[in-house]
Amino acid sequence: MESTSQHVKTERKKRSQAEKKGRIKYAFEKISTIERDINEIKRILRRLSEGLDPFLIFDKDFIISIACEDEVDRAILDVLRAAGSAGILPKDILPQVEHYGLKYWHVTRRIKRINQRLERKIGKRAAEKRGLKWALTSFMNKGWSATREEIED
Repeated sequence: MESTSQHVKTERKKRSQAEKKGRIKYAFEKISTIERDINEIKRILRRLSEGLDPFLIFDKDFIISIACEDEVDRAILDVLRAAGSAGILPKDILPQVEHYGLKYWHVTRRIKRINQRLERKIGKRAAEKRGLKWALTSFMNKGWSATREEIED
């Protein structure tokens, strides 16, 4: 007698990582690895830009597009530029931008935000404290006074 029943081996379907760990946990792990990769790329780009720093000249429009959120930020930077290298107190900036409805601590907070935005994008600061006063950095003064020919060369 021959046995007609042959043992047919079926392949077992393997579970995916999402099914093993849970879909939400798996998604969070994927997102965190992507964020780590992006941060590494940003770090590499920052190092490259630091190496090329002597050759990079940013013009006024580019700096404003990165650093300034609105016309209030632009007005504050204009006042800081007019103050020169000695700097100016936030309470002295206030009368020149008071039609925007700011207080002196709002001026300080906005300068710090401008610095944060520039720091994130190109690794430079727009203004620095000199005692109690705020003054534009040499990077900002150089970028503000750059001519079109210097930038294109």
